[in-house]
Order: sequence, then structure tokens, then C-alpha cells
Amino acid sequence: MRTRNFGLRTLVEPVTVDGCAAEIRGYDAQDAAHVAEQARRDADLERSLDRFEQLYAEILDGPRRPSFAPEQHAFAVARFLHENLPRRPVDPRWPFMAERQQLQDRIASIEVEVRQERIARGEAIELVAELRRQLATASQVHGQMQREMSQARAALSESSAALAGLKNSRMLRLGRFLRRLARRPVPY
Repeated sequence: MRTRNFGLRTLVEPVTVDGCAAEIRGYDAQDAAHVAEQARRDADLERSLDRFEQLYAEILDGPRRPSFAPEQHAFAVARFLHENLPRRPVDPRWPFMAERQQLQDRIASIEVEVRQERIARGEAIELVAELRRQLATASQVHGQMQREMSQARAALSESSAALAGLKNSRMLRLGRFLRRLARRPVPY
């Protein structure tokens, strides 16, 4: 299993409840302890790092050092770049390029929306300022109308007092009396 990196290739039988129960019944603590000890010994980080350092030294200076001409290196680099670098935004070998283009398009559309919102907000601010000016004018007109209404009320009360005084005057009473004698209607 270790050579297969404990991956899916180690699962050769389908996973079922009965199969899992059989494997649990077949568990041996001594065998598991032996496997754990072997894994600790084989998968030790220090040993793995030592092997990597040894391999790296062999590649740089030892018998594993590759030998090729500078032209071969340049040709290999050019071929790699030609085969692997994207040539257009929708290159299927580089899916992030299409995603990047989509993100750039989305950013551009958001910037347009922001500009439109700023313009609309500016228009809204101007509209609010105009409404405030109109409200101030309406408040002034309202104050003027209140003053005129209080003056009209005062004039009305004066007129009512004068009318009441007229209704009680001797001449008016005499006029009413004469109208009644003449059998005419008395409007006041």
C-alpha cells in the first residue's frame, strides 16, 4: 500500500458493510504495532531529507549530472515555452486565463456601475439641494400666510364686534320694528 501512496489504487474490492466488518474482525494489534514501527522507520523525515540532499548533490556534481550542449538546453527551453505558455485567453491548457478575463470583464462592468451610481448620486444630491431650497421657500410662504391669517382673524373679530354693536344700536332696532309692522322679512 505504501508504494501506491495509500491511494485509490489500493482499494481493489468494493467497500461494503460486510467487507468492513470482516476487516475489523481480522484486526491484529501486534501486526498493527509492527506496521506502525516499520512506517516510522521507513517514513522518517530526517532520513527522507538526507536522501533528497544526497540525490541533489549527485545531480549537481555527481554521476547523475546531466551532460548536454547549451544549444540543446536552449532548444528544450524554447520547446517548453512554446508548448506550455498560453497563446490566447481561452487556451484550454490555461483555464485560469479565461477566468482571469472573466474577472477583468466583471471588474470593468462594476466600475461602469460605480460611475453610474456616482452620477446618479450626484443628481440625487442636486435634487435634494433643490428640494431643500423649495422647502425653505415654502416655509417662508407658510410664515407669510400665517401672519396674514392672524391679521385676517384680528380684522374678523373687530368686524364681528362692530356688527354686534350695530345689531344692538337703536336705529337698527327701529328698522326691524318697522319691517315687522310692514310685514316684511327681517334679514338681520
